Amino acid sequence: MAINFKTTGLVTAVAVVFSMFFLCGCSEKTFYEYTLEIPAEDVLMSLTVQKDNPYLLEAVGKAKESEQIGVGFIESFVKAYNEIEDSLKPAMADLFATTENQAISTGDKGIEYLTKEYDAAIENACNVIVKRMELFGVKNPTIQKDSVTKGCLHLKLPDLKEPERVDKLLTQSGSFEFWETYNNDEIQSSLMAADQIIVAKKMEEAADNGVDIAEDTTTEKVSSDSKYSIFNRLLAHLGTCEPFGPVVGFARKADMESIMNDLNSKDVMMMFPKDLVFAWGIKEVELYDEYYDDYESESSVFYELLALKTTKRGKAALNGDVIIDASSERGVVSITMDSVGSAQWEMITRNNIGRSIAMVFDNKVYSYPTVYDEITGGRSQISGNFTDEEAEDFATILKSGRMPVPAKIISRQFVDLSSK
Repeated sequence: MAINFKTTGLVTAVAVVFSMFFLCGCSEKTFYEYTLEIPAEDVLMSLTVQKDNPYLLEAVGKAKESEQIGVGFIESFVKAYNEIEDSLKPAMADLFATTENQAISTGDKGIEYLTKEYDAAIENACNVIVKRMELFGVKNPTIQKDSVTKGCLHLKLPDLKEPERVDKLLTQSGSFEFWETYNNDEIQSSLMAADQIIVAKKMEEAADNGVDIAEDTTTEKVSSDSKYSIFNRLLAHLGTCEPFGPVVGFARKADMESIMNDLNSKDVMMMFPKDLVFAWGIKEVELYDEYYDDYESESSVFYELLALKTTKRGKAALNGDVIIDASSERGVVSITMDSVGSAQWEMITRNNIGRSIAMVFDNKVYSYPTVYDEITGGRSQISGNFTDEEAEDFATILKSGRMPVPAKIISRQFVDLSSK
C-alpha cells in the first residue's frame, strides 16, 4: 500500500523511478520505503534573520511561482531578489547576516552560499534521520540521496511495526530550547495597552467595510469591554484554571492564529518589552468542571499562551545542542548536558529562582517548571503530561539531534517481497 502525502511532479516521478532500483538486490522481505523532501524554501527561511522582510517574501513568492525545487528554487529566488528595484531593499548579505557569510552580495555569491547551506542541511538530515531510526529500534535503516533531484531522500526501514509513530519522528526538526519567562502580572498593563490598539484597528476595519459600529469609539471606551477586544478570544480565566507564572491566558484552537497575528503586529508589539515573545503550550488545558455546555466538544479545547523572554541577542537562554543524553520513564524525560551546558544551566537557574523556565520544543512550550534552587551537574527532568510513548519518542529526538528544517514525507509505501 502506498500513501502519498504530497504530489510534486518531478519529485513524485523521481520517486517512482528510484523505487524500481531500490527493490533490486533487497535482502529484506518486508520493509517500508519512504520518499522524503528537504525543501529548499524551508532551509532558506531558516537561515534568514529577517523572516518578515517584504522584499524577501516577494522574492520567495516569485521563486515558488517558478515551481522549481532544490537548487533550482535557490537560483530562482536569488534572481528574483536581484531584480527587485527599490532603494529601500536591503543587501542580500543583510538577510542572511552572520560572521561567516558577509561576502554574499548578488548573483553567484548568493547562490553559492545558499547552496552550500542547503547541502549541509541535507547531509545533516540524513545523519539525524538514520540515528533516530536506530534509536527507535529499526535495524539497518538505509537512506540515499536522489541522484537527480537534490533535496529528495529515499529511506528504507525493514520490519517496521509502527509507521504512524515513525512519521512523527521523521517530520520534527527537534529544536529544543530553554527560555526565561515573564510572569503574567508583569505584562498585564502592556497587554491592556495592546488591546486598545487592537480594538481601535478592528473598529476602523469594520467601519471601512460598512459595518454599523454601535459602541462608543472614544479612547476611554476602546478597552477590554469592547466586542472587538482580544480578551474575547484570550481568556484570563478558564473555569477553575487560573493563569500561573508565564501563562498569559487561554484560547480555543480556532482562535490561536488570529491572536498571534494581532499580538505580533508591529504597532501592537511596541506596547510590550522588546525582549518579550509569545508561544503556545503544546498540550490541551485539562478542564475539571463543566465550564461550558459543550464541555466535551472540540470547541471547549483550550491552549495556554505564554510570555517568554529573549536574551540580548534575541535568542533562547540555552540551546538544546548541549544535551548529550536523554531517557524516559513513566512519562518523564530526563536529560544530561555537557560541561558547557551544565555551567550555563547552573547560572540560568540561579538567576531565576522563584520564576519559571520554559522548555520549548519545535516552537511549542512543553513545560514551564518553577525554579526553586540552582541546578548543578547538568541534569534535569522535563514533564509535560506525556504518555509513556510520547516521552520515549521525545527522548529519541533529543538524543538524535536536530535538523535545521523538518523533512516532508512525499510518500510511504509498504513492500512485501515474501510472495515474489
